[in-house]
Amino acid sequence: MQPPWSGFDPATCGIPVFTPLTNMKATISIDLKSFGILLLAVTFALAETELLERQPRLSKYQDAWKALTVPGRYYLYMRSYKDEPFYGEDRKCVYNELISVNEEEKYTVNTMGSISVKDGTEKTQTIYAWTSTSEGYTEPNVIHASDSKDKGFSLEFPIAFSEYENCDILRVPHRNNACELWAKEGRIHEIKSLCFYVFHLLCGPEKYFVYNRDLCRSEKRHCP
Repeated sequence: MQPPWSGFDPATCGIPVFTPLTNMKATISIDLKSFGILLLAVTFALAETELLERQPRLSKYQDAWKALTVPGRYYLYMRSYKDEPFYGEDRKCVYNELISVNEEEKYTVNTMGSISVKDGTEKTQTIYAWTSTSEGYTEPNVIHASDSKDKGFSLEFPIAFSEYENCDILRVPHRNNACELWAKEGRIHEIKSLCFYVFHLLCGPEKYFVYNRDLCRSEKRHCP
């Protein structure tokens, strides 16, 4: 059995140059790692381009700034994936409430809250949000959310569809482009069938309900 070599080098007068097997394994390992990173990047890029709703002609239903500046509170009604550590696995009645709008610097200040299903305690935090524009769009269609307004780190939520005063359907890139459906306070049980239709069309049949009427105390005041 001949040992592996990299080939003949004229500088060595035709003497075979041997490559240790350990080096070969290291090279293969590095190449596979690089390939994996490349494959992940390509997969993410393909997922972005294959989103059914990612079409500039649909931008009137995807105006991120318009959706972001609607006054009042929105509740996370349901999503197409099970767990979200960002909100907390034991949290229900997740909501986002607009506090103020900075028109000059184009960002909003919001309160995000949720309620524990274990003891009913409420947790809130201040969230800053702004928008960005996807390639091909002329109006912003992506919401960025962060606990700091310096924009150092944020989570992206492209708008798949919005009726603005009724419901928003957001994509969640950090959850494999799953979806969330948010509904306006006081209209939770009046969500138009179009919102559900679009959710099923774009996001598939999986549904995990986050909204809990019994826990949402402020919402109960709007219900008979």
